[in-house]
Amino acid sequence: MERNTIEIRGAHEHNLKHIDMSIPRQKITVVTGVSGSGKSSLAFDTVLAEANRRFFYTLSHYSRQFLDLGARPALRSASGLSPAIALAQNETQASVRASVASLSDIGEMLGVLFARFAEKRCPTHDLPTEARSLDEIVGFAKSQYFGRTIAVTVTIADQKKGQFKKQLEGFVKKGYSKAFIDGKLADIDPIPNLAKDEKHDISLIIDSLKVDPSKEQRLRRSIETSLNLGEGLACIHTVDTKGKLESRSGQHISLQSGCPVCHFAWPRLDTRHFSPNSLGRCEVCDGRGVIIDEDDDPKAEENFEPEACKNCAGTGLDPKLKSITFRGRSIQKFYMSTIKDLFEFASESVDSSLGDSAAVKLVLETLLNHAQRMMDIGLGYLHLGRRIRTLSNGEAQRLRLSAILNEHLRGVLYVLDEPSQGLHPREIDRLWKAIERLKSQGNTVIIVDHDPDMMRRADWIIDLGPGGGVQGGMLLAQFDPKEAKAYAKVSATAEHLYNRLTSVARAPVKHSFKEFIQIDKPRLNNLKMAKARFPLGGLTVVSGVSGAGKSSLVLKTLFYNLHQEIKSKVWNKPKAKTVPWFCSGFSGADAIEFCTLISRKPIAKSSVSMPATYLDIFTDL
Repeated sequence: MERNTIEIRGAHEHNLKHIDMSIPRQKITVVTGVSGSGKSSLAFDTVLAEANRRFFYTLSHYSRQFLDLGARPALRSASGLSPAIALAQNETQASVRASVASLSDIGEMLGVLFARFAEKRCPTHDLPTEARSLDEIVGFAKSQYFGRTIAVTVTIADQKKGQFKKQLEGFVKKGYSKAFIDGKLADIDPIPNLAKDEKHDISLIIDSLKVDPSKEQRLRRSIETSLNLGEGLACIHTVDTKGKLESRSGQHISLQSGCPVCHFAWPRLDTRHFSPNSLGRCEVCDGRGVIIDEDDDPKAEENFEPEACKNCAGTGLDPKLKSITFRGRSIQKFYMSTIKDLFEFASESVDSSLGDSAAVKLVLETLLNHAQRMMDIGLGYLHLGRRIRTLSNGEAQRLRLSAILNEHLRGVLYVLDEPSQGLHPREIDRLWKAIERLKSQGNTVIIVDHDPDMMRRADWIIDLGPGGGVQGGMLLAQFDPKEAKAYAKVSATAEHLYNRLTSVARAPVKHSFKEFIQIDKPRLNNLKMAKARFPLGGLTVVSGVSGAGKSSLVLKTLFYNLHQEIKSKVWNKPKAKTVPWFCSGFSGADAIEFCTLISRKPIAKSSVSMPATYLDIFTDL
């Protein structure tokens, strides 16, 4: 019989004091308490760690040797656990390549849509690349390469992992002896020993010859043979005076497609050709979407956005891909559009797809579902090409939550770390509906949070305390929020929930300020204000709904310009040369000599970091 609760007995991980508790299954439980009371130790280091350990131990011994299972959590016993998925705060900084499209899997689905169903046109002449005959291809080769030495090749591997021994052995038996492997000309007899776990580029050389009238029949045979071996696709490379193959000058030829003017042909396209992290990346920025200057101050670099790449308009995609469109839209246009725009496009396309194949409808419906989930939790304003590094912590966590909602898993234990962090009170409703959807699918949800609205809506509350560190780790109460009155004497959380205490001690307020830091016309991301003023000698709170521009204004624009202002003083740099960053003017910071950014990013640099090393206490000792 299926258990109705998760039973934890004798938990003593970190500062937990051998606590026993019951967590209802298929319900929403909020673990709360003061900072350092043991919330994460219970939810993540005990419940999640034990659930993962048990799941991984169902794998074979061979598979487990590749996993870092860690030590068994400190507890006496646990029962009723399910396979678990964690949604924690960012532990490491996201890659500069990571974007909304890649993290949400929308980029992958767009790749399928464009690789399979898009219209392909010539990047130079904007003409359809329709199928050509063998005679037309041979005629093009004679006119384009007359008097030059060429090599006719067939692609065996295009950025794929493996050793490809069977394929190469088959070609050796047919009499072929050379191939272009990972940028170098190589003999394939004997078969080269390639690294199995690395990606390789392999092009088999069918023939190498000088194009002139006396070799027309040989040229025709070579091209025909290459097209047969490549299933209608092949490539022609020029060979320099030293006999070296110019791999980057390859001209694709195809019986299936080609420009009628320049005979340009697209290779056999798959999702990798539409990814900025793979074969579809921009050559100027290497798919990053931004130009990274190695001479920039490394301390300031992580707090501002580098200049967007003009070649790809910040998308990280090869500009040639603009010539491949689906219903008039290129993949670059999708990356520059918002989730809401994608939802509207997919919705209209699904409604008007009467003549489309079932496969097209399936891809469009999948995109529609992804966009709908993201809009349900208030992320419709994000652009697909937006870099994850530029998102606030709350936006990044909700983006990962939307990916979880698309999985439709059942019987899973979800552990969430402060999902309400960074959200405006009016946005909590959307978040809670998403969490309720997980519960309705038969999952168990454990949330570490302090938000009163989240606690009041939960099915169960676990309150730890009473203090932090050695003074915490005790189970003060576990109760249904509706029964908070009965636990008000033993739990400060229950008392606040029952009495709805909201008063906060207020300090005397200054109403007059004489000096301000002023930012004129900040324009980073979605900022559109005329000016922003921050009083000196006062405490300023910047608030607004998620995505309103709080981080862009304070953590990016204000901090970086302030940092540059102070740096110019240290280097005795003339103020006239200090150009305001993403604003028309920055003033009022003359009296400031030092600034520091206290963010939510982890301060640990390695697994052995500790407060004593961060505070440099060991140096004094």
